[in-house]
Amino acid sequence: PKLEDSFEETEKAEKVHRSSFLDLGDTTEERAEKTKQIVDLNNLYKYNFLDALEYVKANFPNNRCAKYMTKELFLSYDVANQDILYKCAITGIENPDSGLGCYAMTPADYETFSNFFDPLIRDYHNASAHAQHVTDWDISDVGDNGVLDVADLGLDELSMRVRVGRNLEQYNLPGNGHRG
Repeated sequence: PKLEDSFEETEKAEKVHRSSFLDLGDTTEERAEKTKQIVDLNNLYKYNFLDALEYVKANFPNNRCAKYMTKELFLSYDVANQDILYKCAITGIENPDSGLGCYAMTPADYETFSNFFDPLIRDYHNASAHAQHVTDWDISDVGDNGVLDVADLGLDELSMRVRVGRNLEQYNLPGNGHRG
């Protein structure tokens, strides 16, 4: 199947999903039918995702998400974790020219899905399997005992933007962000 067909089927499935939420007023038969639709939807997502993954893997060799995600790895997790891993990896499939293409949803995902994230992160950072990252926040040997003054560099005042790709532990990671 073509990648575009996979996404088209997924869009159709999302429409079904939105209309299939269980309602407290549903009869037993309605609940059973909606539950079946939800199970079918989860299977559709999973198999469209896996088909699209193979396409990206074959056609975009620089996509690390596709490089390190395998059908066997994905299916080795229970359904609940497959749903989370799908969310972590779907951007790499939807954006096949991405060099990375995946985002943890919570800090725990790095441990839960270490078979996926560890080799991918090591590849991205060109780190050996035994490398350990050490964070050193001591800046006392930079500038004047940790104080940087642009005037000392012959520059006027300036403004800068600092991009922070991390977050506070009690909040979701960007891939799982929402308005509070």
